Amino acid sequence: MIHHSKSFSRIMKWPLKLFVRTRSIYSDEVKALAQQQGCNLLYVLEDDSAIDTMTLADETEQMGLPSPYLQGEYPSILYVNRKRFGRGHQAKLDQAFASLIKAHKANPKLDIQIIPVKHFWGRAPGKSSSGILSWLADRPAPGWLRRTWVMLFLGRDHFIRFASPVSLRDFVERYGDDPANAHRITRIARTHFYRQRIASTGPRLPNMQRMFKELSKNEAIRQITDADPAKQAELQKQAKSYMKEIAATYSYGMLLAVDRLMTWLWNRIYSGISVNNVEQIRQLAETGKEIVYVPCHRSHMDYLLLSYVIYQQGLVPPHIAAGINLNFWPAGPLFRRGGAFFIRRSFRGNKLYSTVFREYLSWLFKEGFPVEYFTEGGRSRTGRLLSPKTGMISMTVQSQLSSQGRPIVLVPIYLGYEHVMEVTTYLKELKGKNKDKESFWNSLSIIRKLRNYGQGFVNFGTPIPLDDYLSQHEPNWRNSQEDRPAWLSGAVNGLAQTIMTEINNAAAINGLTLTALSLLSSEHYAMSERSLARFMDLCLNLARDASYHPNTTIPLKNGDELLQQTLALDKFTVSKGTLGNVVSLDGYNQIIMTYYRNNIIHLYVLPSLIAALVDTHGSLEREGLEAVVRQLYPLLKAELFMGPDDEGLSHYIEQILISLQKQQLLTIDGNEVQAAESRSDQRLQLNHLGNIMAETLQRYCIVLELLSEKSELSRGALEGSSRAVAEQLGSLHGISAPEFFDKQLFASLCIQLKNMGLLEQDEEAKIRLKDSLQEVSALVSSEIHQSIRQLVKEA
Repeated sequence: MIHHSKSFSRIMKWPLKLFVRTRSIYSDEVKALAQQQGCNLLYVLEDDSAIDTMTLADETEQMGLPSPYLQGEYPSILYVNRKRFGRGHQAKLDQAFASLIKAHKANPKLDIQIIPVKHFWGRAPGKSSSGILSWLADRPAPGWLRRTWVMLFLGRDHFIRFASPVSLRDFVERYGDDPANAHRITRIARTHFYRQRIASTGPRLPNMQRMFKELSKNEAIRQITDADPAKQAELQKQAKSYMKEIAATYSYGMLLAVDRLMTWLWNRIYSGISVNNVEQIRQLAETGKEIVYVPCHRSHMDYLLLSYVIYQQGLVPPHIAAGINLNFWPAGPLFRRGGAFFIRRSFRGNKLYSTVFREYLSWLFKEGFPVEYFTEGGRSRTGRLLSPKTGMISMTVQSQLSSQGRPIVLVPIYLGYEHVMEVTTYLKELKGKNKDKESFWNSLSIIRKLRNYGQGFVNFGTPIPLDDYLSQHEPNWRNSQEDRPAWLSGAVNGLAQTIMTEINNAAAINGLTLTALSLLSSEHYAMSERSLARFMDLCLNLARDASYHPNTTIPLKNGDELLQQTLALDKFTVSKGTLGNVVSLDGYNQIIMTYYRNNIIHLYVLPSLIAALVDTHGSLEREGLEAVVRQLYPLLKAELFMGPDDEGLSHYIEQILISLQKQQLLTIDGNEVQAAESRSDQRLQLNHLGNIMAETLQRYCIVLELLSEKSELSRGALEGSSRAVAEQLGSLHGISAPEFFDKQLFASLCIQLKNMGLLEQDEEAKIRLKDSLQEVSALVSSEIHQSIRQLVKEA
């Protein structure tokens, strides 16, 4: 059913090469079809367009798929809409599908794979008053003249979305071989193309004045502005001022500019972006879900990187909640046009502002705009996930309660870098320097330092459907009539923990994080290249054999390849010697590298704990080993947002033991776990692996020794004394990790000990230890343990 003349195709061949730059989006299923010989493919396009068909032919040739021009027994391409001489086209289309259904009935071995293909020439969402780009791109079945203009103006913003293939054999078996079902295929295709258009362009952008009027009439806002008639006009004016301060002024032109800028920027400073698990997000968008992206926050680059990746993947870039500190000239207006809406650091005491902000967020959800916010509130200075701030999550849940319409799905995202631009600034702030105020000149100073920073990583975690989560937490949530029901706080806190856990589940192991992890757990922070590569292989094999989570990504390279790639980033000291090179960290980089180690330390904490137990005891029973792990696991899980639950913990421990035995670091004989021979290379590696969590155990030991030595302490005194002992211990033994002295970590540890029932508190708020964790002291080296006991006595 190709109706295009060969002469027109010849004429358009060179303009297409000159003006069109095509990006293709396709699933692994489509990619797999390229490896199959003799498969029958049928491309279904929305519009009958020679230009669309020609660009499709070019892309299929590059992908190794059959050409849409292929002549065979069955058609290779069909069009849902046909403008030229379109009368009777629907009947002909139904007849074509009916013939294919009949062919499947006659030949049981026939299985034609239908691939819906959607062309996007620009992705302007349009506005209340249409512009030229909207006129060009947003018209069904455009004629050849309009399509030519589209090619000229929007050819460099062209991408093709290959949907997952649909088996016509499966369709026939499901719906029967009645030819009347042919029209059902057409109807499904039209619905599919409409959903793809919404997923890629989003809803029409509003007129700002109309949006302000809608919000001004909002019942929750009017209850505040109309409550005091004497100040009604003033409050209404204030409410509108807040709306202007908050609201984004999304611009498609700005989106195109950012896309061009980011393409140049990433090619200049990064060697690539690794994107994983995105197909599930595309399916959510195409089925009409309201998507809320909740990434971790490591850098100001996060805003740009995530929007860029989402746009490159054929989805609508989100509206982004940004701190009001970024609303400085000229960045503020540019961010606002790029989709940023601004939020103050605190709402406390300002009910009107908090109501306006909450209702604006609800309006975005209702209109169908994807949204992005950072649950940590600010950027992590240590590389670990911060404790989540629940304000935005609470507003999201309240929006779902009030509307109960468009289903909201939260998408956790792990963002990782082999170089974070602000990492040296973070180090200064951790040492006590006041945080610099964001400004235009500070931004320029960062741009001047641009150079090769390795790779960036964007891993999409397991989506969390909000209605399903609420149904598990509160089965009758749909019947709630209150803005803040009694169960809301518990549900929001649990949801925040789930989000952070899913972010860590999607962690990306890379060369830099693994090299940092290896060196920081080695003696004197130095290793020969050969030993370092071997230990990195050990860690890689552990991650592959004992899978932390399916969303966790592991490099395909071996330790030596990964190390050489990492050393090229010039972040480590490499000393050449007659017996080989030595890789080391100087005092400054020891602190810097803790940031990158902390990105993935949660993946290796349990293997490290098991290694430390086996190395310390030499031999122990499996039940005893698992009992100790289970005793400490709640502390580790609360601190590091770890994924394995109580049910999956035993299986994960078993996988770790099998991997360590496979690598000859230990042996398992029935119920006994035996360490490798003393002073062997394998025993040294077991000891090295156990050192990964040494600092964590030392912090635990400090708190437990304080509780044992001081019979009664207030919680505040315990936290203060713990930090003082940690700082002194760090000075004595060269422990430089910033989080080692983090007051927040000590506070969280005390809370978790109480939750576990190990602490009790009397009427005077004094706390005491009910049951000690004896194994912690045994796992800390005798030298450091002795220092801790001495410092505790002096505290």
